[in-house]
Amino acid sequence: MNQHTFHNLSTITNRINALLQPAIGKTFWVKAEISSGRERGGTFYCDLVETNKNGKIIAKMSCTIWNRELYSIRAKFSENKLDLKLDNGTSVGFLCSVQYNLQYGLSLKVTDADPAFALGVRISPLSGQETGSFKVHSVPALNDFIVSTYLSKKRSSESLYK
Repeated sequence: MNQHTFHNLSTITNRINALLQPAIGKTFWVKAEISSGRERGGTFYCDLVETNKNGKIIAKMSCTIWNRELYSIRAKFSENKLDLKLDNGTSVGFLCSVQYNLQYGLSLKVTDADPAFALGVRISPLSGQETGSFKVHSVPALNDFIVSTYLSKKRSSESLYK
């Protein structure tokens, strides 16, 4: 008969927490689609998903945009004459950090969003060239103006990717 060693769940979650500590608080840009999104008490909760060419989910993670960040992101989009679309299936470009809670598990915390991503434009970090690979969520004539204005500001001050 086999002897099994059983570990308390808290021992496992504490070990996971220790392993993740070097990554906690570091930020990175994530591109994904919103799934199961809902806003409650001024905070937005969702899953971020990535799908393959056949539409099968190949990656999924819980995500939170806390009230203060959501307000700031909405203001940033409004300044660029855009609505922040947080509908299921919407492609997003978020600045995130890893969060781990012993009770609630692993998730991403959003601290910023890229309005150019919402317009269907992003800058290749290698070439600095525009690539349009995402659905546009605004009026096309307005897009040209906003994209050129936004990109010229971005190019003069900083890269879209941190």
